[in-house]
Amino acid sequence: MIGVLTEAYILELDAVSKRSFQNEDSQIKSEIRYFGHRIGNVSRWLGLNWNDFRSTSDQLATLKFELESLANYLFEDDKAYVEFEELAKSNERAVKVLNKRASGKDKIAAIKDVTRYMRFLVTRHLKKIEREPMYYIYKQSFASLKRLSDHVVSAVKVLEEDFDALEKVVY
Repeated sequence: MIGVLTEAYILELDAVSKRSFQNEDSQIKSEIRYFGHRIGNVSRWLGLNWNDFRSTSDQLATLKFELESLANYLFEDDKAYVEFEELAKSNERAVKVLNKRASGKDKIAAIKDVTRYMRFLVTRHLKKIEREPMYYIYKQSFASLKRLSDHVVSAVKVLEEDFDALEKVVY
């Protein structure tokens, strides 16, 4: 059961109540009385494994950082991609190809390489987290990050589709 404590007070016990309180069979277990509202049921309680709890927290923090960095790169033209060595290298290769006298096909391939790697970055932590049991406290954060991930992947797919269409028209 999940509830919210709404009131607590200390009982003033008279001599008879104090003796009753000291009896093992007494229904009075404490001098403090608690009152609350029940707000839900838990169908199954899970034990808390601190290593798993911390691992999930660390993974969500990493996912959040990477998704925000990639979203900045995609939507705000930020240089956040430099945090990802492979994406930075892929981006540098694409810039070199775009700036030299390469074929249009090579230029499109270089850009597609960047978008493919971006999609990999978005999904690598997400897939790992999705496979593991999730503590309730993280479910809302995960749902929010999943929405951001879907948004970033959607933008990457649009880029990929645009370049696929361009490739079909040009070649």
